[in-house]
Amino acid sequence: MRFFTHHRPSLRIASAFGIALALVSVAGPEAAAQCTGTLMGGTAAVPAGNWSPATVPPTQSVNLNMTTTAGSNLATITGCNATLIANLAAISGPNVPGGTSISGGVCGANAVQLSANATVTGAAIHTFTIPAYGSNVPPANQGIPAGITCSVCPSTFTASICANQFVQFYACAGNVYTISMCASAPASDFTLSVTNSDAGFTAVPVGYFGSTFDNDGCGTGNGPSTLTFSPQTSGTFRARVFQDPCVVNTLLCGTISISCSIPTPPPNDVACNAIALPVPTACSYQLADASWGNTETGIPAPGCGAYFGRDSWYSAVVPASGNLRIQTTLVSANSLGMAVYTAPACNAPQINWSVVLCSPGPSPLLDVSGLVTPNTTVYIRVWPNSNIGNMGTFNICAFEPTPPFLSLIHI
Repeated sequence: MRFFTHHRPSLRIASAFGIALALVSVAGPEAAAQCTGTLMGGTAAVPAGNWSPATVPPTQSVNLNMTTTAGSNLATITGCNATLIANLAAISGPNVPGGTSISGGVCGANAVQLSANATVTGAAIHTFTIPAYGSNVPPANQGIPAGITCSVCPSTFTASICANQFVQFYACAGNVYTISMCASAPASDFTLSVTNSDAGFTAVPVGYFGSTFDNDGCGTGNGPSTLTFSPQTSGTFRARVFQDPCVVNTLLCGTISISCSIPTPPPNDVACNAIALPVPTACSYQLADASWGNTETGIPAPGCGAYFGRDSWYSAVVPASGNLRIQTTLVSANSLGMAVYTAPACNAPQINWSVVLCSPGPSPLLDVSGLVTPNTTVYIRVWPNSNIGNMGTFNICAFEPTPPFLSLIHI
């Protein structure tokens, strides 16, 4: 059986063209961790010897601030660790020539020796690269230097596991983790739960993307499970295996894998790649996605909703009548915000951008009729509210409404 937490549908009634239009959107179910706490009996970590050889990138890297002086081979690295120096880490960035690496020294002010003299005086972010992650066990912390674990991706770690065991792993914000028991026997009735790493196996707070519980997700009834998970904040988590529903069974064993992947941002995550929306006289929805966008810098914040970034961008040309409405309905997204901007160009300086209107959502609708000069291109910014758990697909349209304009009612 499957357990889900269902989000309440949002109902919006818009009065347009003098006709009441009901738009109902139901967010997709988000599976919540069911096998949390310590009530199910004893559980233990998978032994280190259970892990098969891992598939990992050929190198690890981390971005750190480095201060240099032009003509000198001595530098200061913020967050420096002896691991970088011991591995003579390769360095790439704006202050040093290509092929530069650490050649010696110690962590400290102007104490790290470089293989070449710096070409720039000042501080800037540089990438430091060392050899590959060397263990078959998934990283359980942020690594040394701090944050280097997040570069162990894409990767796959595989182990034998029984229905009284868990795996501890470090999950990084922005990476996606697929945890799967699908390589187990089809009749293996496993459940999977992702919990916090504390001794009480507490539930992960709302805000993550994907699921923290699955039962039968591999496609066979009373069979193995799989789920996809990405945290809002990097941290250490546990993947816990039981027999359905949350039963300890030391004789029920199978194979678990944890695979890390890096999601591809949508092509329209910057204003200059905005998807142009047609502007007919009636709404004609097109499917859109508000997942894994980067945050556009140099453009004023929208000023409404729980904005935290992860933008996607659209554009529309205001008709000669000056009437323009943009509206959305949710598909798999849970809550979105939307803002309409004007700017002389998509790459204009921040001072030249203006917010026309902003809607906090959750299923935003904006009418900018009479607020923007006809034939002007407006830029439409859409984002998930509050956290990545609200990301997902939605429908969007732009159209030229016909007067008279009646009020919009949100309930």
